[in-house]
Amino acid sequence: MTTDEALTKLFAIRGIYKKMDISINAFHALKNSFKTGRYNITLDKKIELLTKAGFVKEQDIEWSYE
Repeated sequence: MTTDEALTKLFAIRGIYKKMDISINAFHALKNSFKTGRYNITLDKKIELLTKAGFVKEQDIEWSYE
């Protein structure tokens, strides 16, 4: 799954913020930012959140230039 798909799944898990050791208010702010697209969440922050929640990156990001 993509990073954004994983974040959608993360935000659907009840009580996951406790495992991530962040406040419920910070979690809801991130969730709302992600869903509305009003504020941009950086790729580094997305990876940090997913890692804290226990998600594992299966494939490294690949780049090509033509």
